[in-house]
Amino acid sequence: MSNEKSVFTKGSALNIASNYVIAPNKKGLKIIRAHKEAKTKKIKPLSYLNDKPDKQSKEPNIEYAPHIHLQNINLNNKGEILKFVNIWGLLHLWKVENYKYKKWTEKSKIFGCYFIQKEEKKKEDDFLKDVPSEAYKFEEFQGDDEDCIPYCKKRCEPLKLFKNAAAEYQNLARKIKSHGDNNNLLFDITAEFKLKNVNPTPYYDEERDEWDFGWEYPSLYHAIYLLTYLDLVEGDKYQKCENDECNNIFIPTNKNDYCSENCRIAQNTRESRIRKAKVEELWKEGLSAKETFEIMKEEFGTKTNLFQIEKWFKEWNN
Repeated sequence: MSNEKSVFTKGSALNIASNYVIAPNKKGLKIIRAHKEAKTKKIKPLSYLNDKPDKQSKEPNIEYAPHIHLQNINLNNKGEILKFVNIWGLLHLWKVENYKYKKWTEKSKIFGCYFIQKEEKKKEDDFLKDVPSEAYKFEEFQGDDEDCIPYCKKRCEPLKLFKNAAAEYQNLARKIKSHGDNNNLLFDITAEFKLKNVNPTPYYDEERDEWDFGWEYPSLYHAIYLLTYLDLVEGDKYQKCENDECNNIFIPTNKNDYCSENCRIAQNTRESRIRKAKVEELWKEGLSAKETFEIMKEEFGTKTNLFQIEKWFKEWNN
């Protein structure tokens, strides 16, 4: 991890709701929406850049930055999705080019985009099957008090679209992690970053009531891609925790193989029990400590030493 910051580390704030739920709308489409009693609050996604962890945490923690959190959530677990949005808010996909509200028609094709006229709406299902981007089309939210209210007005977005966008980002993060230090391959990956409409610019900080200079982005979705890009610029790497019961993706401090101290202890304890059980099995077969050590060295490497094996043999012989 670089000690000197070479990028702007501040960014504009986003308005989110204080509480979200997952519920179907009148059409039966599952949406993530603000609870009717939710209040508005502000978050600063780029705060992580000014407060990166400088040492290994004691407990596993994936919630210190939105892009780290999103990499690790199970998209088949609604509880994990709700936990993410209640910390960071929606992805604001209505502000993202590929996910904006669109309607399509076969007759009005302009540069690959389709527009549907009202009188042609009844024919929509006939040709939507052939439109690749249909999966990203925003339906309209049918409110309880009035119809056809866009998602951005009701602070909600379809669960399916959230999962699609999150899965797309997780795939990118996996590519970055798998390529490691290969800068040539990483250069190719940057083509997949969604940084359109992300700019270094002066912006107004409402909390401090003054202008500042940093990054401006239209959505949390854009901020997440920006954070990932800036991690690469700063030389940070993504790594999977070596604890078999964790597997969180994290940014290591120094050369840690575990996302937390507790994960390191848990994995070492688990492996020690496995080695001890194997040594006990060989002891019961009547092998000597030295013979056992040679077998263990071949199977487990240097993690089990002769002194420890002799100590265990002495305990069992007594």
